[in-house]
Amino acid sequence: PEHGHGFLQVGRTRSDAMDSLVHEEGPIGVSVSHSTSVAEDESAGEEPPEVEIRTICGIDERPFFPFALFGSLSLGAMCMMTEQRSWVDEMLGGSSSFCVIFGCLYVSTLACTAYTGLSNPGLMTREDYLRMQAGQMELPKRAHKTWLYRRPVLRFDHYCRWVTNVIGLHNHREFMLMCAGLVCIGCLGCLVDATLVLYCFSQGYFFRLLIYAHLAYSVYFARYALEIF
Repeated sequence: PEHGHGFLQVGRTRSDAMDSLVHEEGPIGVSVSHSTSVAEDESAGEEPPEVEIRTICGIDERPFFPFALFGSLSLGAMCMMTEQRSWVDEMLGGSSSFCVIFGCLYVSTLACTAYTGLSNPGLMTREDYLRMQAGQMELPKRAHKTWLYRRPVLRFDHYCRWVTNVIGLHNHREFMLMCAGLVCIGCLGCLVDATLVLYCFSQGYFFRLLIYAHLAYSVYFARYALEIF
C-alpha cells in the first residue's frame, strides 16, 4: 500500500522504514538466517558487501550528518544560555532555574548523542561468533549482520545516519534518551521563543528578527526530532 509523504506517516511499518532507508543509504542491514551462511562467507574470505558512498564535491557525505547534529546542538546551547537567558532574566527577574533546566538538558542530550555514535552497539562476542561459525549455536533472534561491522549486532534496530552507527542492544537506551532530549529541546525552545516574541514585541526590528529566526529554527528542529522519535 502507498503511504503519505508527510513528516509523520501513519501506519508505516518497520519494514517500510527499512526499505526507505535502504533506498537512501544503501544495504544498511543484511539478515543472517542461519549459521551456515555466515560460516560460508567467512570461510570464503569474503569482505562485507560494498556500499555505494554518496559524495558532495567528492567528499563522503556521511560524516556531515553527525557534525550537523552536534554542531546544531552546540550552537543552540550557546544561544539559549546567553541571549535567551538574558532576555528571560530581564522578563522574570531571574534565570537560575532556566539555566539548570536547559543546561542539564543540553549536556545529557549531547552526552547520549556522543555515546550512541561512538559505542559498541551490541556486537556478538568473539567466542559466540566462533561457535556460530562452527555450527554449535544458532544466530540469536533479532541479530543481524550489517555492512558496518563484521560480527552480527544483537537486537539490531536500525542504522542511524545522524550518528553513523547501528542502534542495537548496547546503545538503544541512549539513542531513545537522545531522541527524547532532542524533542524536549525543540519543544521547549519553541515555547521560550514564542514567549519572548510576545514580551519583546516593542523592541527594535533587528532584535525581533533574531527571535523570529531562532523560533523558526526551534519549530523546524522540533518537527524533525518528533519524526525521528
